[in-house]
Amino acid sequence: QNIKYLYRNIRKMLTKQDNRYNNTIMDIKKINEFDDYFITSDGRVLSLAKRANRPKPTVMKELSIWTMKSGHKAIHLQKCGVSHKRLVHRLVLETFVGPCPEGQECRHLDGNSGNNSVSNLKWGTRKENRRDMRDHGVQPLGLKHWNHKLTPNDVIKIRKIGKERNKKVRNIDSGGGYKEIAKVFGISPGN
Repeated sequence: QNIKYLYRNIRKMLTKQDNRYNNTIMDIKKINEFDDYFITSDGRVLSLAKRANRPKPTVMKELSIWTMKSGHKAIHLQKCGVSHKRLVHRLVLETFVGPCPEGQECRHLDGNSGNNSVSNLKWGTRKENRRDMRDHGVQPLGLKHWNHKLTPNDVIKIRKIGKERNKKVRNIDSGGGYKEIAKVFGISPGN
């Protein structure tokens, strides 16, 4: 009965704070590993605060969530006086869908790492997640990648050198030529 009362008050509190949720049916569940914390299906985290001299918790407070450099939302939750950093998208999936299957990770289906709605999240393999990132243009490739080594002109020059070398020598040994090209462009032969 106390839980029903809390859920009713949570919904009232959220609709008072933000009118765009008035017409939205929102699920609220208790976070599994943390007592006194709840999460909504859209990724908002609430804390159950206890007032002094009252045996039952009576106040619900929406916690502030911060954005990491990657765009993912994170939050610090307390358990036994120790702070634990948790990613909000993982909390949403673990609470509403279930624990993460082995070898899988969280996928944002729309490519927006800030959208933590349960309808936008799904467990998937790293390969599926990387494909999603590439399809949505989130994964930086080529010159947009922070660790790029070659410009498009460098790639064209290297390919041209490789074609000329192939014409001259049919049987290329794995040494000399590629190592020299790599040294000139400041990359490893494997690149």
